[in-house]
Amino acid sequence: MLDRWGAPKQWADGTLPVPGVYGVPEQWPHIRAAYEQAGFVHEGNTEIVYLAKVHDLLHPGNPPVHGVRLRRSVGVNGTRLSAAFGNEIAGYIEVDSLGDAGKLPRNVGMADIGNLHVAEEYRRRGFARWLVGQAGEWLRLAKVASVLAYAFPEEDGCTTLLEAMGFSELTRTERGWLRKPR
Repeated sequence: MLDRWGAPKQWADGTLPVPGVYGVPEQWPHIRAAYEQAGFVHEGNTEIVYLAKVHDLLHPGNPPVHGVRLRRSVGVNGTRLSAAFGNEIAGYIEVDSLGDAGKLPRNVGMADIGNLHVAEEYRRRGFARWLVGQAGEWLRLAKVASVLAYAFPEEDGCTTLLEAMGFSELTRTERGWLRKPR
């Protein structure tokens, strides 16, 4: 149909409206084969999906640097927990609980880390660990059982950090499938 309409590019993704299914996960070789048979080529990113039990996440402990305060606000991907020095933000993490009763048949007790960012000058000083610990405390208050996080394979620092904090690789998923008209 899209060929008849003259669409210059055709995209496929594989994303489903359930937690953690973004792109075509490695557990779906049949979907990959169907895409390839239809002429789609993977030209996007491969992303690692990680999973951790919230009760296993570190407790935050003391701030990594004297004078840092936790600031909660609304972020792009859920609740934003920021490491702040007055008005300066050293880093932040955003978490969003998944399994909203309006979207899924039951609450699955799962959350998603949408963003974890530490400014360059504050890296390797414990801010990321402290922020993940703060997120863990926030999620424990909400009685969330599991949390997903994401990284690209080439992000060695991020993958090492997530694994050191108790996250386990759940799957790898491929996003960005392109088909050029025949």
